[in-house]
Amino acid sequence: MKRILALTIAAMLLLGGCGVKENNDSKKPADHTEKGIQIGGVTLTIGGVLTDEKKEALGEPISTSEAPSCLYEGFDIVYEYEGFTLQTNQQSEDEIVCILTVETEKYPTAQGVKVGDTAEAVKEAYGEAEEDTKYYLTYTVDNTAITFSLSGGKVSAIEYAVPS
Repeated sequence: MKRILALTIAAMLLLGGCGVKENNDSKKPADHTEKGIQIGGVTLTIGGVLTDEKKEALGEPISTSEAPSCLYEGFDIVYEYEGFTLQTNQQSEDEIVCILTVETEKYPTAQGVKVGDTAEAVKEAYGEAEEDTKYYLTYTVDNTAITFSLSGGKVSAIEYAVPS
């Protein structure tokens, strides 16, 4: 079920911007200064480069898909792993990390919030959300958008992304 949700979200992100593409051929994800997210001993930074060494350390993905990017130049590539999904954008020789969605309690945020925690725990750690609904809480931290998806008042997924 979580894989279906992750693939659906990835497909929406890949295709969602196609109807509203800006006429800016040089648009790239902004540089980000946040320290990164630790996944299986690998630090992934939104806006940073996904190197061959990092890909090797992450291991073989469950699946990989690729499509022309609607938001940036080049191609968007989605890697699905056990417990998380990673979306990058291929720019020249580099793959830039654009979105990371975590669906397991194994990978908490820098403030210690993890999948399964309550919405109240998120608010205690991050304060008042920029967007606060029954279904998600969104924050911008160190030039990274962090969205906590909620189901029944608990975190069901955590998405790190280039802010829109």
